[in-house]
Amino acid sequence: MAKFSALVALSILTLLVPGCGDDENPLNPDTIQFSRHVQPVLNEYESILKSAGVFPEGLQMDSWSNLIKGWQRGEVVIPFDADNSLLVELTTKLDNTEELSPDKLNLLIRWITEGAPNDEGEIPYANSTNLLYVCNQDEASISIIDTDAKLVIRTVDLTKLGLGLPINSNPHHVAVEPDGSSWYVSLLGQDKVLKFNRENEFVAEASISIPALLAAHPDNGLLYVSRFPQAAGGDEPLIGVIERATMQVQDDIVVQPTPHAIAVDGSGEFVYTCSISSNLVVPINAAAGEAEAQFVNLGPARGPIQLAVSPDDQVLAVSAQISNEMFIIDVSDPGNRTISKSIPVNATPWHPVFSPDGGTVYVGNQGANTISAVAVASGNVTVMGNGSGDDGIAQPHGIAITGDGSFVFVSNRNVLGAYTPRFDLGDNRNAGTVVVVNTSTNTVDKIIEIENFGSGMAISQL
Repeated sequence: MAKFSALVALSILTLLVPGCGDDENPLNPDTIQFSRHVQPVLNEYESILKSAGVFPEGLQMDSWSNLIKGWQRGEVVIPFDADNSLLVELTTKLDNTEELSPDKLNLLIRWITEGAPNDEGEIPYANSTNLLYVCNQDEASISIIDTDAKLVIRTVDLTKLGLGLPINSNPHHVAVEPDGSSWYVSLLGQDKVLKFNRENEFVAEASISIPALLAAHPDNGLLYVSRFPQAAGGDEPLIGVIERATMQVQDDIVVQPTPHAIAVDGSGEFVYTCSISSNLVVPINAAAGEAEAQFVNLGPARGPIQLAVSPDDQVLAVSAQISNEMFIIDVSDPGNRTISKSIPVNATPWHPVFSPDGGTVYVGNQGANTISAVAVASGNVTVMGNGSGDDGIAQPHGIAITGDGSFVFVSNRNVLGAYTPRFDLGDNRNAGTVVVVNTSTNTVDKIIEIENFGSGMAISQL
């Protein structure tokens, strides 16, 4: 009798414990367990994709850890973002793929929306410290890439922040706090700069007319904002200034007409900008908050679009998008800044970046679908890319380099469709990319597919 009572009690307990009863619907459990609920769906899904000939190259779906590693061109799961996860898009957007049943698809969507945890509840890349923030200018979103794994691990959709931001908010550039605690994005289409914390939660905003590029000062807590050339009639000679802690807009700094480039040197002594229309490099004394009188004149019809400061603060690299040059400027003597070299590169050089040793400048050539590695001392140029765009280099825009100099990341607009995504999802014909350049070989190691119009970016490595 005691044995029977124990069995009855055990049966009742089994029915009451969530996720343990025989009557639980495995496609709609109270708590999703990867191995029990998701993996069986993936096993079926793999067969469907392979039969349709659309199984992503290099993907393994036999375990949580393998699935999270993604495929040859990036991730298949973006935690908390089912809409942009390829795992979902392959069944909802491809015409030639047999769809998963609605209940199985909803299980996958729910699991990803909950963060795509493993059986222990771990969220993929929750502890990543080496992050790259990339603007998707035509999608009002930011793709966050783990630079070690080389794939997108999070998406920040600006239209879902509850701020009323539209799809044409046009996120253009990013800056990151030196300690990685916050990051900032300029919105060309909304006259705003937004601040987020490291958990990608919205913190505050500042209103500023058509903000373009951003640069965070290492010490004084200010964010410098170049004003887009079309601002205030196209000739406004102003650099915006925002106090980062409060996001309060300070007095503008008067420089030269149509400033676009912006960079701060490592010491924090000088902020540099360039006038596109006057072809001048303008130094700003950060302590005084004023432009200095001694400009560097690049000559007519150069169109300086962006600049970079060498790690030792002695040299500037300025990309001239009209004359297709890279200017190397000696700024070691603030009283006599001079042009050292003018180095021809491919068409329309955009954002440059120095290697950590200062010996090489990398720049994407937007009009040629190539990337140039420029040796500062000799002026020799190594060109990467075949120019067709099919290697992922399709109208390069933003650029960043890892702290050890091993990899350069270059975002690509692809608004002309030179690069064709592996899968035609109906809405991704002009999807942007981030190409990963191995600096030891000067070759593209990987293409990471992102959303439409990859533009400005910033890297944070702790």
